[in-house]
Amino acid sequence: MANGTIAFDTLQTSGQITGTAKSVDTDYVVNGSSKHWINFTGESTPTVRDSLNAGSITDNGTGDYTIAITNSMGNGNYSISTGLASYNGDADFRFPTFIKSAGTDDWSTMATGSYRLQCNQVNNGASAADPSLVNKGINGDLA
Repeated sequence: MANGTIAFDTLQTSGQITGTAKSVDTDYVVNGSSKHWINFTGESTPTVRDSLNAGSITDNGTGDYTIAITNSMGNGNYSISTGLASYNGDADFRFPTFIKSAGTDDWSTMATGSYRLQCNQVNNGASAADPSLVNKGINGDLA
């Protein structure tokens, strides 16, 4: 089997999808799709439930994680979305979590190959806490 390149500018259905969205410019697929996402348990030892383009998770302490991105982002100007929850209902987590370059205390820049986040509870004096569920997603350009 030979590998090659297929070049096209628009994806279009063969008429089996109803409604008005029967075609899409490939720029929307490339630029508008999530390049990284992860769903993990933050309690005790972090455990990945499912992910895309996510490497290891480092547990830096209570509510403090570094997530490696398998295929690096093109620059540090990507957008991160966050969702946190606690199954036992006693933790009200603050949004958004803080994000910074892994291995630094610089909150103003984000690394291309990893990011660090800290999770805090609102109802516990904003102290660090391990959430039951952490969801992260990144939109931006891959390297």
